[in-house]
Amino acid sequence: MFRKSPDRLERRRGYRVNYMELGLEFVEAARECNAAKLQRLLDRNAPVNYPDPWDQSTALHYIAAYRARPALRILLKSGKCDFLIRDGQGRLPSQLAREYGHDDAMARLLLIKEVQQAQAQGIDPMTLYRRSARKPAF
Repeated sequence: MFRKSPDRLERRRGYRVNYMELGLEFVEAARECNAAKLQRLLDRNAPVNYPDPWDQSTALHYIAAYRARPALRILLKSGKCDFLIRDGQGRLPSQLAREYGHDDAMARLLLIKEVQQAQAQGIDPMTLYRRSARKPAF
């Protein structure tokens, strides 16, 4: 039977902790709309799509809701964004940009990115924005 060495286990645990810490820092920087801090964290390989444990929003959701265009440019340059991730309430970043950020241009750009990513993944883009008329089963 093979056993993992304690040294190897510590490295794995350290990675997990580092991943979580970087993810939380990244979400916090997005919440603060701090583009410079986002870039520094990206340089340290922070997880771009890390969900906030409180409401499942990613950095992209916060940036869209707070109308933080410099921070959005940083995220777009990284090329690592998942535009199809929904927050805890099922909203896409483009919906937050329109509803809370009141930024139609940002919402349009995010909508284009969402459609492109959906098509690349073989998802029908029209299904992304349909609301189900079904009532939840209890």
